[in-house]
Amino acid sequence: MRILYLKNSPLDNVQPFFLWAQQYGVSVNCIDIHDAIDWPAHDSYNLLVVGDGPMHVCEANIYPWILSEKNFIAEAVAQNKAILAICFGAQLVAEQLGSRVTKKDVRSLGWNQAKKTPALLTLNPFFRLPQFFDVYEHSNAIIELPKNAVHLAQINGNENAAFIVNQKQICIQFHLNNKPSCTKSNFESVPSKLHNSTTFSSSNSVDIETAFSRLMESIKQMVRTEESRLWKNY
Repeated sequence: MRILYLKNSPLDNVQPFFLWAQQYGVSVNCIDIHDAIDWPAHDSYNLLVVGDGPMHVCEANIYPWILSEKNFIAEAVAQNKAILAICFGAQLVAEQLGSRVTKKDVRSLGWNQAKKTPALLTLNPFFRLPQFFDVYEHSNAIIELPKNAVHLAQINGNENAAFIVNQKQICIQFHLNNKPSCTKSNFESVPSKLHNSTTFSSSNSVDIETAFSRLMESIKQMVRTEESRLWKNY
């Protein structure tokens, strides 16, 4: 399994992906979007991870690199690549999947509990997430479900917190790659009047590290199943 990670912000915590990849012998190529980029060929990876950032998909006038990243993602979607898109990354990917993405006046920021939907149980080999699990929110967008999307998880105040399209493109409007110790900078980076924050206290649901591990295991199985199918048809 070969992961291409698009890092959109210094606040994006990539370390859990590297630690997980090291444990399972998975290669990760991390591209900092703010560097000069030679976009890699799409056959150089079999999972595209589009990371988070404090910006919004409509702010290409402020962040011009958003346009080139949108083009790269559009190519990946057109080739039906496996994708995991996180928060701002979910905005970028959802838009290429046909979603309408609008901006919130007040950002959702803090810890919450996610609940998987009944539809998630029907997906095979995806998902192994628990019924309830801890998540970290840092969202400034409202994403409508794209056509043919399967609704995977919801959070209080966000019915479309996670969904999958074509059984391969996954958008999540929350983080499973953050811990309380690494999220304080996110709180400090956003003026208090611009976010509706929740506390750092954890619920009785499955902890964030376990949920992250289960998510990545499910995606790894999904990618392997697709690779096996392609080889059989070769």
